[in-house]
Parts: sequence; C-alpha cells; structure tokens
Amino acid sequence: MKKLMLAGAMAFAMVGIAQAADMPLKAPPPAPVYSWTGWYLGVNFGDSWSSDSSTTYSGSPALAPFFTFGILPTTLGTNPHGLFGGLQTGYNWQLSSAWVIGAETDIQFSRYQSSASVTPVTGLFPPVTSQAIQQSTWFGTLRARLGFLVTPTVLLYGTGGLAYGQADTSFNSEFSGTSCGPFTCITGDSSSIKTGWAGGGGVEWMLAPHWTLRAEYLYLDLGSNTVTAANPFAPAFALTASSTFKESIARAAINFGF
Repeated sequence: MKKLMLAGAMAFAMVGIAQAADMPLKAPPPAPVYSWTGWYLGVNFGDSWSSDSSTTYSGSPALAPFFTFGILPTTLGTNPHGLFGGLQTGYNWQLSSAWVIGAETDIQFSRYQSSASVTPVTGLFPPVTSQAIQQSTWFGTLRARLGFLVTPTVLLYGTGGLAYGQADTSFNSEFSGTSCGPFTCITGDSSSIKTGWAGGGGVEWMLAPHWTLRAEYLYLDLGSNTVTAANPFAPAFALTASSTFKESIARAAINFGF
C-alpha cells in the first residue's frame, strides 16, 4: 500500500513539473529608451568670480599732475564675486547615437560685486582716497551647444554665444580725513545694460528618460562700463573710471524634458 501511495505521489509531481515547463515565460520589462531630442526647462545655481576685472582711471588735463605724482591711481583690481541662481530652457536635436546639437537661453539673478580703495601717500600733496565699486545684479545668455555622447546617458558638450547683463560702476575720490563735500570730493556712478559673449562647456547626465543633471563652466565677457564726473565747483577736474566685467561662472543645473 505504501509503495502504491509513493508511486502515485511521484507521478503527480512529475505531471506538475511537466505542466510548469510548458507554461510561457514572463517577458522581462523593456529597457528604458533614452532620447535627447526635445524641449527642456530647468533651474540652476552656482558661483561667479573674476581674476581679471579691474577699474582704470583717467582724467582731464587739469588732473594730469595727480596721476604723474601718484596721488590718483591709474588702476584698481576690484575682482568681484558672488552667488547666483536662475532658469534655463532650450531644445536638443539628437543627430545620431554619438552627436547632439541644441540651443539654450538662460536668465540669472546674482550678487556679483566688489569694491577696492587706495590712499597713496606721496608727501607732495594731501593724500587722496580713491574707491571703485562694481556690481551686476542679473545677466543672461543665448548660446548654441554641441555635444558628444560618451554613453547613451552621458553628454559632454561645448557651448558659446551671446551674453548680456547689468553693469554698475561707481567711484569717489576725496581728500583723506574729510567727508565727501562739494570742495573735497569727486564722485560718480553709472548703470547700463551691456552685451558681450559667453563660452564654455560641461557634462550632462540623463538620470531618467525626462530628467537630466548638469555641471557647467562658462566665461562671460561683457566689456566695460565707464563713468565720468567732476566736482561741481571745479568742472575742469573731470575724473573717469572704467570697469571691466569679465567673470567665470560654475553652476549645477537640473532639467525636465518634454
């Protein structure tokens, strides 16, 4: 009896195994499809700095002796810096498995600013303290991009194009130890929107079919901003200060593709 029951159990098990072998296998989920083509919108933040921005001074002929004897400076290294953040949007075209081209525009809000001052002591004339201040509270770019796909999800790219932004310059030169009064000080300021160029590159990683993460470096050159002023009681003594706006920016960004 026991042998009969054991044989029946073995037969039942073999039938179950055979039926399981005949069942169709469940197909694995499809691999995600990565495409770089399409519109995207995102946010970014970063830091900006300058190692070659400066303010140069010049003046009317009446001020020539002040420059000759070193009473007024000929240049001040202002070198602004500051954090910023903003938005970017653009469009990519994936040309092949290796190449992507695109166009992008962005707008940034920043606290890019600095000041510098000097008080030369020559012994030939009462010392004069000169101060220059420059800042930019916003800037933007419109650039082309060309990228190479290291893998289907990692893009190395270069970028370049138009840059624009606010450029503020102010200065004052006054006899040391005095307040900035009508007889002791020359002061002026200027704010304008400048255009120039931007260029750089970065790496972008597609986290998922609609999301990318980016690290980027750009160099911006907005030229210079100039302000000329004179003491109202001595208009012949006109002083000019010209600040250069050249900055490096490093930023991270995240984009959503449509």
